Amino acid sequence: MTQNVGTSGRVLDETGRPLAGLLVSVHNRNLMGPDDLLGTAFTDPEGRYDVRYPPEAYTRFLVTRPDLQVTIHDAAGIRFLAATEKVPSVGAEVQAMPDLTVPRAYAYGWLVTVGEAEPTCLSMGNDVAFLVDGEAAFAALTEAVDRAQRSVYLTQFMFEPDFETTFEEGPANGRRLVDALLDADARGVDVRVLIRETPVLRDSSTTLPTFFAKARDGAHNIRIQTYPLPLHTLHAKAVVVDGEEAFLIGQPFEQRYWDTRAHHAEELRRAPGRPPLHDVSIRLRGPAAGDVGAFVAELWNCRQDHDPMPEPTRPGPVGRHAVQIVRTVPPSQLPRREGGEFGILEAYERAFAAAEQFVYIETQYFTSGAITEALLKALRKNPDLEAILVLNTTVDVPTYISWQNRRVRELLHPDVRGRVGVFTLASMRGSPQPPTPIYVHSKASVVDDRWATVGSANLDGISLESAYEFGLQNKCNLDLNAVVFDGTDGLTPATGAVRGLRCSLWAEHLGCTAKDVAERPPGGWLRPWREAAELNQALLVKEQRLARGFVLPYLEHELP
Repeated sequence: MTQNVGTSGRVLDETGRPLAGLLVSVHNRNLMGPDDLLGTAFTDPEGRYDVRYPPEAYTRFLVTRPDLQVTIHDAAGIRFLAATEKVPSVGAEVQAMPDLTVPRAYAYGWLVTVGEAEPTCLSMGNDVAFLVDGEAAFAALTEAVDRAQRSVYLTQFMFEPDFETTFEEGPANGRRLVDALLDADARGVDVRVLIRETPVLRDSSTTLPTFFAKARDGAHNIRIQTYPLPLHTLHAKAVVVDGEEAFLIGQPFEQRYWDTRAHHAEELRRAPGRPPLHDVSIRLRGPAAGDVGAFVAELWNCRQDHDPMPEPTRPGPVGRHAVQIVRTVPPSQLPRREGGEFGILEAYERAFAAAEQFVYIETQYFTSGAITEALLKALRKNPDLEAILVLNTTVDVPTYISWQNRRVRELLHPDVRGRVGVFTLASMRGSPQPPTPIYVHSKASVVDDRWATVGSANLDGISLESAYEFGLQNKCNLDLNAVVFDGTDGLTPATGAVRGLRCSLWAEHLGCTAKDVAERPPGGWLRPWREAAELNQALLVKEQRLARGFVLPYLEHELP
């Protein structure tokens, strides 16, 4: 009897041209037990693959004829691209598979296509400003609302009416964001708020409408709409002003999220008793602001059919930056994406696959298996790549810290451990021993000073693809991120904006100047992080104060 010992075929793009360099895997799909990986190969310049393997690769449990299936991944083996139908009971010595078609733009590059032939929500000619920590972000947002002439549209996770954004003469003289919105309404500005509603968690779906119903004796036109999601949540935090300026704000509108870059342990403008908090937001002007506005309008209009939000006009170019707006959308939430959309995960996977020097991540939660696997594959593919992570050692979701410690241990595998650094932040400013942890609330990452993302998506399953941490399938948040490209894929000349963000963050955390960390130091990107964290930890052991910024080692990974 002829034994199957190989599988062959081709991978082509949408025009029939070959796709070279893609990873091909051949499996025997078993009814019981795990599938057998029979072999792998890369497509050649003609898009062809010819994978050979010994018959004993699949003959366990008396299997003599494999049920073959071919899967295609990107060159780094990170992103799944396509798969053939399963061919049962193959007896041919070399099984010829049908051609597989993958859109060329989906197969290669940094740009997110969510499986389509062209990138989605990509624009040139934007003006970008990264806003680090709450004082800067909330001041810029309030100023924009005060300038508004036509419209202010926003989506939020939490919005407490007593939230104060700016302080002219100290903590007792703060200005509430709701008052800025009411003032805008009094000028004739169309103000609309879309707020999360959930039966499970605390939200603002009652307090905010109740406040505005009574505000100024009801003599205003501000409209509030709730977005109920029983097993997901509206997590996107966006504000669009006059259709021309958009903010992706990292924080909910609650006082405990207000902080300065000094991160004092005690801060009267923060909610009493709340720890210092670090976050990153982004302001966009130009076409990308229109893309954010289109998403906000889509969300509003799918909940509200009698009071539609006008479809925004995409602004013209005003700057030099290339920006792509990427989303996580649960299945069956938006008419244009019935199957859901997972562009934020794809953005990370593409960036990791393309990374050459370093990956820098600061995130509230690091529990995603997909992100961990992608980063490990990138590190193994490129022996020069380094990874730096800034995480919390205590988080506010039950079970998440055990998930996170598991991911950290996976990432610190012996074959890449020397190129991975995991850190946390703490402040002793204005306080005695012990140091107060700085809560990392940001969802920001930088790769090679050429790519950065900022937005609302944590690196957990519910923000990226599926809430597996809670045992839920096909359940995820509505999240929104901006990706900024800086001299990437020939889109635009390098502007230095992404490097500026990284240097600003590193200078804050490491207690140095941006110039000190602008270039790769001798010994690698990780060196200044390890030196600062080890020095600060040694000083704490001696009950002395931190000397290098806020950084400390993430010691949880030393647990067995």
